[in-house]
Order: sequence, then structure tokens, then C-alpha cells
Amino acid sequence: MIPATRAIGIGITTKDRWDDLAATLGRLRDEGLVGLETVVVDDGSAETVPARLRGEFPWVRFERTESSLGIMIQRNRIARLLSTPLILGLDDDSFPVAGNLEAAATRLLENPKTAALALRVIFGGETPPENFASESPFPVRDFIGCANLVKREVFLELGGYEERFEFYTEEAEFCLRAMQRGYGIEAFPQVVVRHNQSPMVRMAAWRARRFARNETLFILWYFPFPARWIRAAKTLPGIMVRNRELGRHRLALIEGWFEALAACFTWPRGQKERLTRTQYEAWRKLPTAMQAITGRPPQRASR
Repeated sequence: MIPATRAIGIGITTKDRWDDLAATLGRLRDEGLVGLETVVVDDGSAETVPARLRGEFPWVRFERTESSLGIMIQRNRIARLLSTPLILGLDDDSFPVAGNLEAAATRLLENPKTAALALRVIFGGETPPENFASESPFPVRDFIGCANLVKREVFLELGGYEERFEFYTEEAEFCLRAMQRGYGIEAFPQVVVRHNQSPMVRMAAWRARRFARNETLFILWYFPFPARWIRAAKTLPGIMVRNRELGRHRLALIEGWFEALAACFTWPRGQKERLTRTQYEAWRKLPTAMQAITGRPPQRASR
């Protein structure tokens, strides 16, 4: 059982993966988290929520849109649907397996200038590190979408995720905006989330194109001169060298890179502000959540 507090609400988006969702909700139940407000948003699945899921998990609030609006829009919607001060952000194939969520909530609520916690992530059959329960929180650049605890009010205040991104880089972009407003992001290794990464075409060509577009646009939007053009030029080589799955879709990556250039000049920037040189150097010194709490190399090599 994972101790938790009712200050936490759980938000999950899903689409056409009812078996994965059922397994995740079963683990939440087994870990004693049925007392937490839980919202699952179906992003336009071909099949509506199966009756068996509603019967087996009666504490879960199921919401649905008839058409697919995308994960960013749905995650922002979840923040508005929940009523709790904190949101435990999970994927439909990720769930806490060890640690004390109540301690994480206390840490976040007692630090007014911390916007979110990046929870430790393990994959597939990996086991939690032996010393995870004794590790202290520390600053990081961002969190991972499948394992985070976020202050709902701050999330809404900052406008949530950049919905035009559709997929990829949304966490880093949100966290950077939070930093510019004086908030910090911390890694909290004392809570462990397992991510099963359900089989699917995770690295299809369109995803590679989105990855390249969003990573490059993130740089062009926020990095100071001359770093933004130097880093933007290194984006594609960095992705191709360090991510073999994405590197298979070279044409899609190139298309995404040029799409970022066009978007940089045609998409309204809104409230986005470029980092000062001091802010940029401070941000660069922070580890990414992928580096810090998964033991896996970062995918955002271009930064």
C-alpha cells in the first residue's frame, strides 16, 4: 500500500487502450489509491468506455470527447475537471509502485515556489533502486508526463501545456515558463512510478516529425542569441545520433525541423519570453528528469 492524501487527484488520458487502462486502474486499486479523486479522459476512442471498467472501478470518473482532441488539450482539461490542490499525472500504462505519495504532497504543498515534482520512473520489469526511499529532492529542469505531481492552481495560472505542440516537449516548455515566473521543479526520487510503455507505434513518422518540430521550436522560442540558432542547427544531428528509433525517420525529422522554422514566424508567441543569458545558463546547469531519475540517457540531446 502506498500512503496518500486526498490533496492528490489522479489524471489519466487514454485512447483505444482499454486493456492497458484496466491494468493501470487495477494497480491503483491494489495500492490503496481508490480514495483519491480520479479522472480518466477518453480522447475519442473508437469504442466507448467498456461497461466492465465502470463496474470494476466505480470510484473513477470517466469523461469522453467524441473526436480526438489530442493529449495536450485533454491533460489541460483534466486540470479543470479535478478539484484537488495537486494532480498526479500518469499515462494509461504507468502507476506508482513504491514510496509515499503523502510525503511528496507535503513536500510540494510546503514549498510555495515549487510548481511540480518529477517522480522516479522505472520501466517494464525494472525494480526500484535499493536506496530510493532515502534520496533527497533536488532541482531539475522538467518532469516526465507519465510520472509527476503538479500544483493544479499553478498549472492553470500558467496556462497549462502548450496545446499546439500536440505531442512531445510539452513538459519542458511548461516547466521553463514556470521557472520564468519564479517557480522551481524538483525531482522526488522517494516515489517510484512504473511505466510499462505499452506496445504501439510510438516512433511512427508523424511522431518523429512532431518531436523535431517541437524541440526546435522550443529552442527558437526561448533560447537567447546566438544559442538559439546554434542549438537549432544541432537539433537534427543530435536526434539522429542519440535516438535510433527516431533516427529511422530522417525525412520526417527534416520536415519537422522546417515546420518549426515556419511556426517560429507564423505562430503567435503570446506570453512567451526569451530567457536572459543568466537564466539560460542557470537552466542549462540543471539535469533533465530523464537524466536524473530514470538512469536513461536524455532524448533532448539538442539542448
